[in-house]
Amino acid sequence: MRNNLPKILMLGWEFPPIINGGLGVACHDLSSAMSELADITMVVPKSSPDFKMKNMNLVGINNIDVESLEFPSNYHRPKLPFEMHSVPADLNPYYSESKAGSDKTGGMFGSKQKLDSFNIESLYGGDVIKKVFQYADITASIASKLEFDVIHAHDWMTMLAGIKIKQLTGKPLVMHIHSLEVDRSGVDSKGWVYDLEKKGMEYADLLMPVSNFTADNIHQYYGIKRNKMSVIHNGSVVVEPFKSKRAFKEKTVLFVGRLEKRKGILDLFEAIPLVLQRVPAARFVIAGADNSRNDGFFARTNQTYADYFAKNYARWVEHVTFTGEVNDARLG
Repeated sequence: MRNNLPKILMLGWEFPPIINGGLGVACHDLSSAMSELADITMVVPKSSPDFKMKNMNLVGINNIDVESLEFPSNYHRPKLPFEMHSVPADLNPYYSESKAGSDKTGGMFGSKQKLDSFNIESLYGGDVIKKVFQYADITASIASKLEFDVIHAHDWMTMLAGIKIKQLTGKPLVMHIHSLEVDRSGVDSKGWVYDLEKKGMEYADLLMPVSNFTADNIHQYYGIKRNKMSVIHNGSVVVEPFKSKRAFKEKTVLFVGRLEKRKGILDLFEAIPLVLQRVPAARFVIAGADNSRNDGFFARTNQTYADYFAKNYARWVEHVTFTGEVNDARLG
């Protein structure tokens, strides 16, 4: 560590090369850029021990003996600054149809209590809410032995950890907001995840939404003032130009991303006929996993996005190829 630079304790849910979606990539690129200006310790549930980054200490919970950790001696003092209820819920962190619960969680723990084991292998399955609480306890124990100036948490899965560490250390808490429950499940979603987002963002010292759109939603649907936010747009990495063998002879439009409303897939469907009026031989390749069963679209229409396109845009079906989910190697 470099003594003349600020020390950041960053809390993430995933990190390359072990990733599930865009959050891990965003955290990697952000950390890479920040590492020129600060010393970063990133704590994630699962990391590869062989993966190294300059000026960054990557801590994967899967690489430490969790059962040897203990709560810090002063951990019994602070309770959560708000009340949360926890229920077993099979949630994907980015498609959380939250359920109401009645079991109060986040209470008082005595010193020297051992931490529970953490199901690293099934990070995105099973009781994700329980994993969020476990991650918070484990990370608080790790943080009690670290030196840092600022806590930097990413999205709702790490909010509890950030809150507990702020209570334990008094260090300022920054929350980086990549997406919101109202984006994922609709503006009427007022379940457990929404409550955690709202209370967590109220407790944080600073919010960093990734867009003005997200900042507007935080203000409109969570009641948080804009003067508490600093919008930090996602950056981009320079890619060397390259050529690859064309899969189609026609002029091709490539869409890469999860198929869901908030990624603009329905807007793309509407644009396809307009483009084909100008370029009748164009080809559209849509690459990505269909998340219609998770974002509420299937529940409303009883159709996947591909089925919806086939039914409502039958005239243009022959111009569109749905590949399903593809990995980075295939994309290249």
